[in-house]
Amino acid sequence: MTAHMKKKEAPGQALQRVCQRHVAQALAHLRQAHLPESVHIVRKEIKRLRALFRLTRGGLSPKKYQKTAKAMRLASKPLAASRDARVIQKAFETLTGSKARQFPDIRSRLQTRSSHAEQNFANFDSGTVAKSILKKVRSHLDDLSLKRLGWSEVRADLEKSYTRGRNAWNLARRRPSPEHLHAWRKRVKDLWYQLDFLCPDWPPETRKMLAGLEVLGEELGADHDLVLLEQFTREQHRQLQEAAQLQILIDAWRNQHAAVFRRLGSRLYAQPPDVLCARLEKAWKSWHNG
Repeated sequence: MTAHMKKKEAPGQALQRVCQRHVAQALAHLRQAHLPESVHIVRKEIKRLRALFRLTRGGLSPKKYQKTAKAMRLASKPLAASRDARVIQKAFETLTGSKARQFPDIRSRLQTRSSHAEQNFANFDSGTVAKSILKKVRSHLDDLSLKRLGWSEVRADLEKSYTRGRNAWNLARRRPSPEHLHAWRKRVKDLWYQLDFLCPDWPPETRKMLAGLEVLGEELGADHDLVLLEQFTREQHRQLQEAAQLQILIDAWRNQHAAVFRRLGSRLYAQPPDVLCARLEKAWKSWHNG
């Protein structure tokens, strides 16, 4: 079952089908919730699910939309602590590389945190909680009628998505705080998932945009993981010298990647929303009806 819209397929039908697919994928991976990688995949499936579901807003009553969107948001919460422990440790390893041995106290504490997170995940049966919520999401999706949802409603929601990302970029450009960068990253991911779903064969200009959104999302994600690592070292470290040396590495990474944020943000959000969506609509209709 494809995760993209098909030619001639109604947008509402495609969204219902693919959203159900992501729920099924998440539930399948929860069967191996004792594996950290499975938890990571489940969270990715939920993120993509939430991004695509935002394209249904124009075709649903506010009550029905909010009810399902809230359940999707709650489904990822039981997995957050396990995921954060894993990505913080991975961010540390990626950042320090061969220098990791220079930070024995931080490395030891990260390993202990990761072990505790896995133990707590099992003790509180977090995977079962997430599974129960996802089954409610599946039931909500079954009850929704999206057959009448057409391109005009999807385009309006797509334009909102791009506008929110553009506004988040402008705020992060003026005030590049961790909170603003993280908020921008969410909007970048939303647009990437939505464009990827809408058409598997965009013209070269849009494919270039998709590639840029993917790179930018990964870069902003790495920055957020380093923010979590900073918070951890401030709260948990004993060796002040280790923390100071690690902060030097983090600052160097940020200085190196700040230009990437500016370059990609300026290119990806250069067009006014109505101009971009008019171009996307023309390309989408050409593919969908052809």
